This record gives sequence, structure tokens and C-alpha cells, in this order.
Amino acid sequence: SHPPARAGAGGEPKLAPRQQLKFHRGCETIDRIFPLSPIPFPKLVITLLLGIVIGLFLLRAVASWMNWRGLDPALPGEFTGFIDPQSYLRSQEYTRAKIRDNLIEESVALLVFLGFWLGGGFTWLHHWSLQWGIGPLPAGVLVIVVLASGRWLMDLPFEIHHTFGTETRFGFNRTTPRTFLIDHLKGLLLAAVLGLPVLAGVLAIFIRFDNAWLWAWLGLSAFAFVLSFLAPSVLLPMFNEFEPMPAGPLREAIEGLANRCGCPLGG
Repeated sequence: SHPPARAGAGGEPKLAPRQQLKFHRGCETIDRIFPLSPIPFPKLVITLLLGIVIGLFLLRAVASWMNWRGLDPALPGEFTGFIDPQSYLRSQEYTRAKIRDNLIEESVALLVFLGFWLGGGFTWLHHWSLQWGIGPLPAGVLVIVVLASGRWLMDLPFEIHHTFGTETRFGFNRTTPRTFLIDHLKGLLLAAVLGLPVLAGVLAIFIRFDNAWLWAWLGLSAFAFVLSFLAPSVLLPMFNEFEPMPAGPLREAIEGLANRCGCPLGG
């Protein structure tokens, strides 16, 4: 067994020589794996974060594989008379194509993220943002905007393939290149108008207040509450076209349910 740790100057634990050697070797190993982080997180926390990222990817991959394995070309008896066998097979082909596309996209995203992280990208971006001399709050916003923009650019080719490749091949796409471009420009504008002030507010809370997580959670909850009222009437019509449901049994059933629940319908 190793000799117990002793208290050194200032009250910090002092390790025995053999323990010190093992400790420093462990730190050197972790430092080789993880470049210097711009935020002084303990190495254990960084290791746990890496494990969570990879673990979530593996969990989603296993779930996708199980969904793939669960696809059965035989039409279930409960669907007889409601869907023909050819349409059912077509739907399964579409499901397989979506699973394949998602796995490829998530794999590329994970590899790019790990390469950026382990290659010191976060450290470089941190120092790059500070060299402008704009203060910690604008620098923090700049870092997150750059990261979000990079992720958007990385996802864009996959979204184009899904919309104009997979969706078109199965007859589901009604989006034109012009609509696709306009929707993305609207999304970027909306992210700038709504997202940047919220992001700056959250970062300001963490910079200036104690118990920042609590105040940030309350602020984001209030924002989400207000957004739940604005989205149906203001935001969603920017990206979708809505028309009243025609009169008939379905509309009457929905209106009756809404009246029983005390939920007014409008628009």
C-alpha cells in the first residue's frame, strides 16, 4: 500500500514520491490527449464530457440500428385494407434512407468535433476572440457565433442532400431551391434578432451574478414561455403557409375537443 498523503504548505495535500510520479504521469497522458482548455475545467470533467459525447452518439447509433433491424417487409395484418403492400415497402425504404443519412451526418459531425477539440481548436478560437480587445462578453458571443456558424455550414450539405435527394426520390419534396434559400436566410435573420440578445444575456448573467445557473434558467424559461405564444401567430407563418381547415366531421371533432378542454381556437 502507498504511504498516506501529508499536508504541505498552505494545507494542500502532499503526495509521497511514488504517488507524485504516478500523478504527474497521469496528468501528462491527459494533457497529450486534451490540449489546454481555455476554461480551467478539471481534466476529469473534460474526460467525462468526452465520454458523454461519444456515449450519446453510440446510444443513438444503437437505437438507429435497432430500428433498422425492426423493419419487416411483411405488411402487418392491422394495416390490411388501409395501405397496400407496395406503399408499405416504399415507406420502409424511406425509413432506411433516413436512418442511413442520419448516421452518416452524425458520424461526420462527431469526427469533426473531436478533431477540432483534440486539435486545440477551442483554445485557438478562445485566444483569437480575445485578441480583438472587445471584452469577455462580446468575445464569448463571438466564439459561440463562430461555432454555430461552423456547425450550420457543416450541416448544410446534408440538408441539401436530404431535401433535394432523399425527399425528392421518394416524392415528398415540394421545396424549390429558391424557397430553401429564403427559408435559411429567414432562419439566420431570426437567430440574429432573437438568439443574439438571449445569448448575450445568458453570458452576462454568468459573468456578473452569483448562482448564475438559477437566474439563467429563470430567464430562459420566461423567454420560452413568451415564445410559445409568439411562435404560432408570428414565427411559424414566416416559414409555412396555413389555410383554414374545411368544414366537416374532423373540424367539428377538433373544435368540440378544444371547447371541452377550455382551449380557444383562432387564426
